[in-house]
Amino acid sequence: DVSGYPRAKVEFLEADTTAEASLTFLKKDSTISGVVTDGKSGISNVYVSVNSYQVKGKTGTGTSALVAKEISWTGKLATVTSEETSTQVYGGANTDSSGHFEVKIPAGTYKVSVYPPYNSKYAAVETEVTATANATTVTSLVFTTKDAIIKGCITDASGKAVTNAWVNANSYNGSSYVGDWASTQVDNSGCYTLSVLEKRVYT
Repeated sequence: DVSGYPRAKVEFLEADTTAEASLTFLKKDSTISGVVTDGKSGISNVYVSVNSYQVKGKTGTGTSALVAKEISWTGKLATVTSEETSTQVYGGANTDSSGHFEVKIPAGTYKVSVYPPYNSKYAAVETEVTATANATTVTSLVFTTKDAIIKGCITDASGKAVTNAWVNANSYNGSSYVGDWASTQVDNSGCYTLSVLEKRVYT
């Protein structure tokens, strides 16, 4: 029923010192529910990932919870100060036969992502969802059909076809991964074809 990575900063002022630090996990006090479709019908058995790198708030207010309690303890020989963010809070679930999913999560703002089956015609999709404490937030994710092709051949320095190689393509937005990828093995002539999304930049 809890999540997060509690942490606190401890500064020792002298050797052989004992410091007291109290940490609190985030309570999973909200729900993100939704459905994954192809625009027409639900997609079953795909994994929905819910992630946040910073969830802030005050413990016990019902809007969100601190990963570490709001503590500031100073003894004669040490100082302990809580951190107010979590490095990561995450959850996830597989969709059921109708494409529905439900994830229990601490209140906060999350990236909700879903990845299609390997080598399918669909591209991964992501949306941002703000989950409210003691409530269910409903969202929907619609797979986009890949509508473009990257193709080519691999050769060595002498121009001979390279076989048994794999080719991967990943879509980025600046330094941030935006979730689309494609992978295939070259054929006997060293050539490959990848299905991708139009107007995306791939590496």
